[in-house]
Amino acid sequence: MMLAPSSWRAQVTVCSTPEGRGSLIWLGVPVLGNGVLCGLLLVAAVLKETNEFWLNAGGYPLLLREAVLWLFYPFGLVCLVGVASGTLASVKLVARRAPLGWLLFVLCSFQTLLLLAVLVVVLWNNAANLWHGLPTHQH
Repeated sequence: MMLAPSSWRAQVTVCSTPEGRGSLIWLGVPVLGNGVLCGLLLVAAVLKETNEFWLNAGGYPLLLREAVLWLFYPFGLVCLVGVASGTLASVKLVARRAPLGWLLFVLCSFQTLLLLAVLVVVLWNNAANLWHGLPTHQH
């Protein structure tokens, strides 16, 4: 039995993206989790570069200060690797014409903007300290 050309095209379209719906679970959830980490990293960067945070003038808990001190750069590395791998995976999905590829690419682009905002906050404070003749990490 021969297939009509229209039904043959429908079968090719369905078979060309087998990972379409499963990619939401395998890539979407880690990308969203990495987005939350990037947002927390931005909050930590703002706190890290605030004088009141380190001088106990704002009433911040000691545990929060220790967490920012010891976990800022490891979380930054995790976020950077997560954004890079999520972007690579989303580009591969776009190249395969998977339906969720563009959505994941937009989410990873937003996370890239969050990481750039973290970089701007940290560099802005260090440049301001150098401008005033202070060491780069003076708080």
